[in-house]
Formats: sequence, structure tokens, C-alpha cells
Amino acid sequence: MNEPTGADTTEVSPFPNYLEIPTRVPLWAWRAVRFVGVAVAAVVVVMLFVRPAGALFAFWRLIMPLVPMLLILAPGLWRNLCPLATVNQTPRLLAKTRALVSPKWLQQYGYVIAVTLFVVIVVNRKVVFNTNGPALGVLLIAIFIVAFVGGATLKGKAGWCSSMCPILPVQRIYGQTPFVLIRNTHCEPCVGCTKNCYDFNPTVAYDADMYDDDPAFVGYRRWFVGLFPGFVLAYFQVPAHPPASLAVVYGHTLTYALVSLALFLTLEVFTRNTPTLLPALFGAGAFVIYYWFIAESYPDALGQVLNTDLGWLLWPIRIAVVALAVVWVVRTIRTEHRFVEAASAGVAPVRIELGTTRALRAATESGRLEVTFQPGEHVVAAKAGASLLEVAESAGMPIEAGCRMGVCGADPVHVVDGIEHLSPITKDEASTLERLGLGGTNRLACTARVSGACTVACTPDQTSTAAPPVATFTVDPAVRHVVVIGGGIGGITTADFVRRHHPDATIDVIGREAHQLYNRMGISRLIYGRSAMRGLYLLPQTWHEQHRITSWLNTLAVRIDREGKQVVLGTGETLPYDRLVIATGSRSTVPDVEGIDRQGCFVLREAEDAIDIRRTAQQAQVRTAVVAGGGLLGIEAAHALHELGLEVTVLERSERLLRRSLDVTGSAVLGNYLESLGIDVVTNADVTEVRGGRAVEQVVLTNGRTLPAGVLVVAAGTTPNVELAAEAGLTVARGIVVDAALRTSDPDIFAVGDVAEFDGRIWGLWPVAVEQAQVAATNVVGGTDTYRDEVPMTILKGVGLDVLSFGRIEAQADADVVITDASVHGFRHRKVVVHDGRVVGGVFLGYPDEAQWARTAHETGADVSDLLDALRVGIWPTGIDTPVG
Repeated sequence: MNEPTGADTTEVSPFPNYLEIPTRVPLWAWRAVRFVGVAVAAVVVVMLFVRPAGALFAFWRLIMPLVPMLLILAPGLWRNLCPLATVNQTPRLLAKTRALVSPKWLQQYGYVIAVTLFVVIVVNRKVVFNTNGPALGVLLIAIFIVAFVGGATLKGKAGWCSSMCPILPVQRIYGQTPFVLIRNTHCEPCVGCTKNCYDFNPTVAYDADMYDDDPAFVGYRRWFVGLFPGFVLAYFQVPAHPPASLAVVYGHTLTYALVSLALFLTLEVFTRNTPTLLPALFGAGAFVIYYWFIAESYPDALGQVLNTDLGWLLWPIRIAVVALAVVWVVRTIRTEHRFVEAASAGVAPVRIELGTTRALRAATESGRLEVTFQPGEHVVAAKAGASLLEVAESAGMPIEAGCRMGVCGADPVHVVDGIEHLSPITKDEASTLERLGLGGTNRLACTARVSGACTVACTPDQTSTAAPPVATFTVDPAVRHVVVIGGGIGGITTADFVRRHHPDATIDVIGREAHQLYNRMGISRLIYGRSAMRGLYLLPQTWHEQHRITSWLNTLAVRIDREGKQVVLGTGETLPYDRLVIATGSRSTVPDVEGIDRQGCFVLREAEDAIDIRRTAQQAQVRTAVVAGGGLLGIEAAHALHELGLEVTVLERSERLLRRSLDVTGSAVLGNYLESLGIDVVTNADVTEVRGGRAVEQVVLTNGRTLPAGVLVVAAGTTPNVELAAEAGLTVARGIVVDAALRTSDPDIFAVGDVAEFDGRIWGLWPVAVEQAQVAATNVVGGTDTYRDEVPMTILKGVGLDVLSFGRIEAQADADVVITDASVHGFRHRKVVVHDGRVVGGVFLGYPDEAQWARTAHETGADVSDLLDALRVGIWPTGIDTPVG
């Protein structure tokens, strides 16, 4: 358990989540104390049967009276040390939990169950539990068993602590304004098991409850706090049974509680107050009532243990309790004000549920505008900051989507009017438009964000072309024939830029697939979509002819003759070259697993793979699928199979999804989003065997568990296609080794994309292939460009959740400033790492606008020092804002 490193990381916002709260006690110490706590609880239970009088005295008169005080002063301490919490979390600690998602009924009624248990137990103290040790012992044993079973079955604390623990309703009331803030040490990583989780963000969880947009969710909590003072007063005023009858005990207690609730509801109707004010006043009232009476008995009980008279503590305790309650109410009201201010400004301070912010922002938003789409003059209401793609999709306009970050070029549009009301062109968008040969009033819909009214045509203006590149070097006249092996984005971009630099060169592109350049990042749509390849092609059919590039589709390059400087094709033909560019890409890695060759086992790398998966799922009437691999491709494949109607399980061999690209919270947000869709995620798991007849029927995991599977998709990484280069005698490691000019060990041969290994790394990402291709194209025809390797962005799109990360995702130096807030259940998380005033990295899930700002700030090196205070309170710039402070 390490506390966050770097300056300013302990107070990153007025509502710090558990990752931002410093750790002052090591995890081993917490676990040791928790072990002692469980041992003491076990001793108390045993003594309730063996020495009931002494055990009842210790439990009811010495231990339990301290709990409300602990909940109001340091609720985090109780959450860390509660023996029931320890028992509940033991299966998770031992990795023996099934970690299932809570059933809907428990999500909806868990709090009601908790309130019911609390009321039943407290009322029956008067009847049995105050005087009958064995009865109390049986009750505690039953509660411990339920807590353990809940932890072994459901994920996180959903099986007890955060759903139906009888102390939960009281803890929620008093934990809202902790005097001492203590970090949760049970739940790392957070798995998003509950809504508005206290352990995730303690300082504002109750405000999020009170401002939630689900009236039933709020109503349960307000109902309980309304009756709570009367219920507490009844405990001290209603006589026990015996001598009082059960009717008197139950009836009078109910009367006290209903009078209290009636008072609460009356004040709520006839007074003007904020959602948190009345709950705070009634909670404080119950607190004062409880300790007003406890002050009469606790000094006597403690005096018996210490063998001294402590009766003089009566009024000091009462005065201190009243003063504490007043201070607590004031602090609670101030916290609510900050919550409202932050949420109204667009902050997600708790972000375990975003309905609160949506409701608050709806009251303050005024920046709505209109986008007109042609043909047909279709007018669509839009929100300032939305992308043209989002606006078009919301209106059902015929537009294709790809990476959604301006890299693939799937969605060029023509801005007929109002182009000044769109966000500036980003670096990637400009590069992509240049590759498409589009300029002028053309934009990419996914990155053009709206700030005012505009008119847009969903097809680009082909007459508005990109300006020709400015010549910065003299083309080598000896370069007359350029051959590119590979028809993917790396190969086509190379050919494109060679043509731009060298209008007279002969250019041949050899493509193994039968398709022209298509959006490989969108192939998962072929699994569930109906448009087949039509929406994936990125170039018009006449592109090659217009650029005088010869395209060899469905053709293999079988040998490179370096001495003769020619490429031998599978057809027996040869192509001479002066410069050769190898862009053969990579293939999916298939693990050595027994039965992996059965029908229904697939990889997902090319369009035909996706088409085969769809065909098999239909022909075999498949209902279940397993995806082995929790990387970008695996997640996209799982989402596609889910969209096809299959029950899908994702296996991730490490402890969390996208471990190298997302921080712990980001992984939890992503995992819980997928599970909310109905996609199961199993971590620390991999396939060891595939079972079935001719076709796959089951997969066996490393832990021995078996899963039904009519389809198995393996997304276990890639292997560069280096065989052709190796046979030609080029230097090969994992990929084809290249220098900063993208040259191989042969000065006339270059390599780009997934097959190129530079400085020991192969990124295997579309943007990297594009950048390398542009550098290689310059050098192929005589230029001297240099490729600069940087940590690329991780982009996950098309699954309903925008995911972007780049640069440093964790602090790496003492001077790094980390600012973050998250919503594990609301599926949003944003984080930036700032060094010397510059954004050096970030993680964004569900924040496309803020991601665009951070990405631009990172690329431009803008100084964001003046924005740090605003970021800490949750006011983040968006993609339509200038990135400088």
C-alpha cells in the first residue's frame, strides 16, 4: 500500500477519493489489527454462551455505545476495522470469491433490507438480546455467516457492507462529514460494487445520495433518517419486555418513530431547505438523544471496570455531544454547498452515479444550438462541445464512425456554413485529412466539436482538396520505382506520400487481402452490423487510379531478391524496385492450447475473421462466447459479440483490464461498464484447454473452471510478419529492426507499422503506422526526415464508452502533480499527470471533451499551471477550450 507520489497529490480536490487520501498506516498493520478484531469478536461470541452476563455487559454497555461516536468522528476507521467487513472481504483477499454482479433486487432493495434488520435487532434488544447471551450469540454468528457468504459470492462489498449491513443506514447518516479522513484499505482496486460508494469517496457520498435522480433511492434514505430520532428516543423511553407486554414495546416504539417521521415530512413540505439540511438536523438530533441518555449509564459501566466513580462525567459528556452535533451540522451544510457548486460547474465529485450532476447541470445549461444536415435541411438540436459525429448519430444521419479520434478518416464531412463555429483542427485530424487528400471546408466529424450553429453535408467535398506539400528537399532522381509490400494503413500512407513528393515515380502496392484499404479498427462491426464492408472502406474506388498507384490485391509477395532488387510475387511475376518498403503488419498470436484448432475458434485481425465469426454464430446458433484477452481488440470483440446477442465472457490473464494503458481506477471503471452491459469479466484467468467435438463447446481456465462457449475468440497479442524480411537476410529481432529513418539493414529497404521494430519497441497501433509511413516516404525519395518514438495514445471506441490514455498514467517523479476524480459505477474517470506545468499524461473514460483538451495540451506543450486549482475542484476545460491557462 503506497500513498500517491508527487507534490500536491494529497489534496487534489475538495472531495478526494480513496486514491487521493494519503496512507499513513501500512496495509500489513491494518490487516494485523483486523485479525485481532475478528479474534476479539470470536471471543465475545464464545463468552456469550459461556459467560453471558459478562459478555452482554461488555458488548452492550462498553463496546456498542462507542460506535456512533466513531461513525461521526472517524467513520473510515470503523469501515477498516469492523469485524464484519473483515469477514466479508476475506474471500476477496484470498481470491476465493465468485465476484458476481449484485442481482437487481439487491441493488434496489439492499438499503431497505439493512434498515429492516437494524429496526428488528434494536427493537428486540428490549425483548431478548439485552439479557439473553446465547440468543445474541446466535444472531452474531448468523450475521457473520451471511457476511462471509456475501463476500464469497458477490464482488466488492456488495454482499454485505454496502448493501444490507444493519449498521449501514446509521453509518451513512453520520459518515457524511468525517472529522478524521481515513483511506479505505479493503478495496484496492475498486471494483465498483455499489452506487455512491462511501469507501470510494467518503466526504460526499451522502450528498450524492440526497441529490440522486432516482426518487425511490433517495426516498428510502430520507424515510429512515426521518424516523430515526423518534426510534432512538423510543428505545430509552419504552419499557422492556418483561414487564411490559410485547404489544406495548412494539406499539409504542412504532408510535415514536411515526411521530418523528411525520415531523420530518411536515418540515420537508412546509419549509424551504436543501436536500441535505433536514437529514443533517434529524441525524444530529438522534445523535444527541442517544448520548444524552448514554451519558447516564456509560460512566457507571466504565467506572465498574476501572473501580472508580465516574458519575461526574454526565454533564461534560452531554455538553460535548451537543457541541459536537452543532459543529457537525455546520460542516455538513458547508460540504453540501461545495457539492452543489462543484456539480453545477460540471464536476463529478463522487461519480459513483452521474444523475446528480446531470440534474444540476440541466438547471444551469443554456448553451444549446442547432446543426443543419444536408441534403434535406435536417435540423438537429445539439449541445455545445458535442462532436458533429455525436450530433449526426443522435439524429440517425447516414454517417460512418471509426476510431472517433480523427485518426482513421472514416467520417469526413463538408462544412457548408459555420465552419468558424467548430473547434480547431487537431494534429491527427489535419494529418488524416491530408492523407485523404481533403482540405478547405472538409472536417472529420468525430473531432470537429460544435460551439455555434453550422450546416454540414455528411459526404466530403471532393473538389476541396488538400494543398500540395511544400517541397523541402530535392527528390533523388535515381528513385524511379518504389514497391510497397502491404496494403494496410502503413503501406497505403507510404505510397500516398511517396506520390506527393515524387509525381513521376512508379509505385506498386502489394496487398495480401482482397480488399482495398479499410478501417481495421472498425472490423468488429462486421460481427454484428448489417452493412458488411461498405462502411469500412476509407478510400474511393478511383483513388489508386487518380494517384497513379498500381494496386495488387489478393497477391502474395513470396521473396525479396535483394541482389536483383526485385520482389517475386506468388503469381510468378516480379516487380523491380529502387526503394522497397515492407509494411506486412502482424498476425494474431495463437497460443499452444489443446483443442484450439476446433471449429468455432477464431482470431480477430482482419475483415474476413469478423465475417467468419458472424457466419459461424448464425449457422451454429451460438449462444455463448468467450474472448481470451482483455486488451483493446479483445474488448472490442466482446462488445461486438454481445451486440450480436451472445452471452460473452472476457478472460484477462493479469489482475485487471488494460493494465499497461489504464490506472487501477480506470481499469475498474472499464470492467464495471462492461459488466453493466452483461459482459462478464474474469481476471487472472486464461484458457488451458478447448473441449468439444468437431466444434468448441467448452473452455477450461487456468483455475480449473469451465465455461460454455460456442465461439472462442483469441485476442492474445500479435506477432510481426517478419518471415519475408528474415529470408531476405535483413536484421530481424521481434520485428524488422529499423533506424530513425525507418531504414532496415539494407539502405534501400524500409519498414513501417506493426512489423517495424525501432529502439526495441513495436507499438502495433494505427497512429504510429501513419507517422512512420510519412517519415519513411520522405526518406524513400531522398529526404532526411527522422522518426521520434513517443508513448502513443490508447484509444478504445465503439463500445459505448470513450477511453483514452496517453503518456504517463502514474506519477514518476516527486514533482509530478496528479489530479483525478472518478465514478466506478457511473463509468467515468479523468486523470492528468502534470510536470513543470505541462500535461505529461492522462487517463480518461467517459470524458471525451476533457480528453480532447488534455491531449491537445500534451501535444502542444501548453503551460497549464494556472488551471491546476480549477482542475482540483473539478472544473476541467474541454476540447473546444484553449489548452493554455
